[in-house]
Amino acid sequence: MVRAALASALVLSGQKVHSVNAQIGDPQPTDQKGPNGEALQSFSIVAPTMTEEDQYGYNMPEMYKCDACRIIGFHLNETMLAKNPKEKGSDKKYKKLKSWEYVDIFDSAVCQMDTFDGYGLKVLKEVNHLSGRALAEEHDKLIEGAGSISMGSDSWKKRLAEECRKMIYDKVGEEETYHGWYKGKMFKTKAQIWDTCIEHRYCTAEDRDPQKKIKDSKKSDKEKKKEQELNAAEANAKKKVDREKSA
Repeated sequence: MVRAALASALVLSGQKVHSVNAQIGDPQPTDQKGPNGEALQSFSIVAPTMTEEDQYGYNMPEMYKCDACRIIGFHLNETMLAKNPKEKGSDKKYKKLKSWEYVDIFDSAVCQMDTFDGYGLKVLKEVNHLSGRALAEEHDKLIEGAGSISMGSDSWKKRLAEECRKMIYDKVGEEETYHGWYKGKMFKTKAQIWDTCIEHRYCTAEDRDPQKKIKDSKKSDKEKKKEQELNAAEANAKKKVDREKSA
């Protein structure tokens, strides 16, 4: 009932949504009383506010690319584990595929719309995020008792599938992607997915560790000045070396 009511409200507000996943927050006490004098409780649910680009754009909006990269990495590993055949007589060792074989898996199984079913926007700490199964555990920790709504549509599946192709073929490279995965150096763990997404500029170190940004902002003026002086000294030393080389 909650989902149906929310979906109706969103359609009436002009936001085209194909799926609504409502997560009810923890009940909060109120000053109101029920018919028998019992204290009533309220539930808060936050829905994402979508921009025109969110609703109608073809490409993945810049602000969701870090989430998208990590979602793609998760599903790439999951799909390759399922689709890459094992060596004969081995339950653990995977057969090393030829290029046309792993490219076929990328095209027919990884970068497909159906792979990214169930993804949509969710508000986390007052910021919209692309959310779904790949990031569910991490995102659930950020809700902090408040309710949330994940609003999905076919456009997010299309964008993720398109970004998947760009990431594998244009950013990382299909050969590097497969051999990195096969050798256990890429996409096998959350840490490896983060490393790849940061290396290819989908994410930043601050995305991975939000506390780092907070720590940096709390540096004293004295520390910041010392940092600036060191950077200036390094720059001057480099200029001196360059002048000596050109002399």
